[in-house]
This record gives sequence, structure tokens and C-alpha cells, in this order.
Amino acid sequence: MIKNSIFLVFCIFVLFEVKYSSISIEERIEENISLEAKLEEEYRILQADWKFLTSPDRIQRLSNMYLGLRETEPFQIKTIDAYREKTIYTVNKKKIKSF
Repeated sequence: MIKNSIFLVFCIFVLFEVKYSSISIEERIEENISLEAKLEEEYRILQADWKFLTSPDRIQRLSNMYLGLRETEPFQIKTIDAYREKTIYTVNKKKIKSF
């Protein structure tokens, strides 16, 4: 009789532990599901922000507004040889023209 009652108490304890462990696991699963939904929404917002910030039209408008860049004129393009002819190096206080 005592063995049966000890076994019964043990079984009740195990069932109690399993029940509350499963409830705890279910709560964590629900928290993770809600966190996942929140993170997916934040990711969609960040993707939209990134597309807006990196759009070529916006970058062009900002560069025109703040950098004042102009298109390259043909006279601004030169070959490397044109620069080499004008380059003068100073070595031991003597000016040496490059080849």
C-alpha cells in the first residue's frame, strides 16, 4: 500500500512538472512568433528605407543640390602623356623634367 501511494505521489509530481513545462514552452513559442512578426515588419520597413535612400534619382538630386557637379567637358580630358611632359621633379635642389 505504501509503495502504491509513493508511486502515485511520484506520478502526480511528474504530471504536474510536465504540464507546467509544456505551458512554459507554449508561452515561449508564442513570444517567439510575435517577435518574428515584429522583426519581419521591421525588415520590410528597412528594405523600403534602403530602396528610397539608394534610388538613383534621389542620389542625383542630392548631388546636384550639394556637390554642384557638372558634366565633364571635352577639353578637360587629357592623356597621361600630356601630364608626363609637364612634370618636373626636384632632386637635390635640381629640377629634372620627366620623360
